[in-house]
This record gives sequence, C-alpha cells and structure tokens, in this order.
Amino acid sequence: MLAPLVPKLGLDSQALTFSATLGGLLQTRSFRVQNAGGGNLDFRIAISGSGAAGLVVDSPAGSAQPTASASVVLTLDPRALPTGTFQAALTVTSSTTGETLSIPITIIIGPRTQRMAVSQRGLLFTAVLGGGVTPPQSFAVLNSGEGAFLWRAAASTFPGASGWLSVTPDDGLSDGQVIVRADPRAIVAPGVYYGLVRVSTEGASNSPRDALG
Repeated sequence: MLAPLVPKLGLDSQALTFSATLGGLLQTRSFRVQNAGGGNLDFRIAISGSGAAGLVVDSPAGSAQPTASASVVLTLDPRALPTGTFQAALTVTSSTTGETLSIPITIIIGPRTQRMAVSQRGLLFTAVLGGGVTPPQSFAVLNSGEGAFLWRAAASTFPGASGWLSVTPDDGLSDGQVIVRADPRAIVAPGVYYGLVRVSTEGASNSPRDALG
C-alpha cells in the first residue's frame, strides 16, 4: 500500500519586475502558489525590502491543493515610492510543511513624462502708427504629459523696432495663460514687424516652445 503524498510548496514564478512612472497608475503582476505534493497546503505571504512600501498582495494567506493552485495578484502603487530602483522580496511560508520560498522583485520608478505645448503658435496684431495699445491676445501653456511644471515667458523682437511686444505674467504653472500685448507707440515707421514669445521650463523634455507675433 502506497503512502499518501505529503504537501510540498511550489511557485510558478522565479522573479517579478515593475517599471512605472512617478505618480503613475497602479500596475499588477500575478503568480501561483502550488502544491506539488498531496493534501492541503496552507501558506502566508510577506513582503520586505526597499520597495515594500509600494506593494500589496490581494491574498496574504491561503491554501493550495495538488489540483488547484492559488492565484495571487501583486499590485504596485507608484505614488508610494520616489524615483529610483528598488528591490523587494516576496516570501511565501507554509505552516503545513515549514517550507519557505521567495520571489525577488525589482521596481523601477522613472520621472514623470512632461511635454509642453502652446495653444497658438502664431499671433497677428494690426495697429495704426502712433495709435493706442491694441487689444491683447493670449495663449495657453499646456502640459500634454503628467503632473505640472513651472514655466517662464519672455518677449523679444526682430531688428527694425523694439519695445513694442510684452507678456504678462512672465512665469506661471501649467496649464496657465500668457497675455501678449503690442504697443504701436513704440514703432516709429509703418511696416510689418515680427516678434517672438518664448516659453521655457526645466520640467518638460521639449522646452522651449515659441509663439510668433
């Protein structure tokens, strides 16, 4: 007569890796706790290491049978960790057998991807020589990526006339408005004059962006 098989702890994953953006969306990975023997195998799960603060399992305890392994979902919350690379260990311990197995976890949190955009790339002012200030125009400084960034705006003019183009405010937070004004009193001769409003930031990879006037 054959002796019944005893429970034996097993895992179907040897390592897990997460790659996320700072403050990004939740990510999940799954693995299965297996019983490679017989009978019923109880288990408990613990997480340790520098990345543990961002990790949680949906089933910290459970049981597995030879014909029914237990599925475990591991969730990473990138909001709980700063940028950098972190290591963690997910440890599965069985009180039934006294066995312990571990899964190493690597977590990479990258900086937010931010891209600056301006709502208008061109502005046209029509004025009478020596007349009053023309109605102002505006455009928005937008972040088409995540989070927010600080920006600075500066007006400049091409040779021919100076001092007729200005912006307010000269700095702000995305998504903010830039007001552009043209003052024809600073121009001494009729003609077509060109200026540039440049918006720059250290927070977006595609800085600076320009609006022509």
